[in-house]
Parts: sequence; C-alpha cells; structure tokens
Amino acid sequence: MNVKYEITAERRNVKDVVRSILSCILFHRLFGLCVPQSREVLGITYPCVATSSIDSLIEERTSQLVRSNESGGEIGLQFFEQRVKRATWFGRAQEDRCWEQWIISVAIVNAKSDTERESLNKKTEKQLREIFLSIVSTVNEHKDHIPPITTTDSTPFPFEIVVPGTSQGEGWGTVFKKMLSD
Repeated sequence: MNVKYEITAERRNVKDVVRSILSCILFHRLFGLCVPQSREVLGITYPCVATSSIDSLIEERTSQLVRSNESGGEIGLQFFEQRVKRATWFGRAQEDRCWEQWIISVAIVNAKSDTERESLNKKTEKQLREIFLSIVSTVNEHKDHIPPITTTDSTPFPFEIVVPGTSQGEGWGTVFKKMLSD
C-alpha cells in the first residue's frame, strides 16, 4: 500500500511538522509493546512512541530533508516483512518485502513578514490536522495487506526512513524497483 501526503511549512517548522507525521505513522504501525507519548506541534497534540532510537532516526532524516533542498523535498517511510528464503548450500538468506510505504512531500517556504508567517502557520496547521485524520482513517481501513506478526519484538516489522537524493537515501526509482521486485 502506498500513501502520499503533501504539506507546506515555514522553514523553521519543517522538522517539527515532518517529525510529527512520521511519529504518528510509526505509533500506529509498530504493533509491538511500546510506551505511548503525546507531543504537540503548532497547537496540535499527536501520538508517538517514546523511544530514543526512533527519535534520533527521525531527527537525522528530517535534518537530511531540510539540508537536501532549499525549497522542499520528499521523505519516505517504508515497512518491510522479513522472509526467509529457501535454504541453499550457503545457509538460509533473508529477504525484505516492502508491504507499505508512506511518502511526505514537503514544500518549504520562508515567510517575509509576521502576517505571512501567521497565515502560513494556519495553513500548515490545517493541512497537518487533515493528515493526522487521514493517517488514523487509513490505518483503520486498510489492514488486509499487513503480514502476520511472527515475533514479540517491539518492532515486528523493520522500517526505513529514506530521503531520496541524499547520500544515505536512494532515488524514488530505486525505491519503487525494490518494492516491485518483491
């Protein structure tokens, strides 16, 4: 399943806005035991998982996104199912199959005045509320593609946060080829 969101934010709010969207998606898709937490961005409270490793990964990738392009870019969150391939002479190999992908397209704007900043923040807040509602709706309506959970780990499905076009991210073409080959 592929989901795409578009949002416009002022440069100084981009990291917080993208972090909130990624955190909300992860909260609804980690499935394992986790400590829930609430955070706030632009006056909106959203759910997240209280895990320092996830927080640092999100911080790293959102920083890459902001550095990669002055006017915006895309960031993706992919969930994988680990499958064990048939045994060969060299043992068993694992393959990852992407079962869900969320793409966030961000337009970065620099406000030139306080009035413009206030107007932009209201627009971003409205978009963010719609995205949060859409996330909840999507995760509740689309469940049939989720693979069976076969582990008791806190994150039964590995995930990646990618920023295409950066040194650590692949281009979307490569990402889609990897998805289609599975």
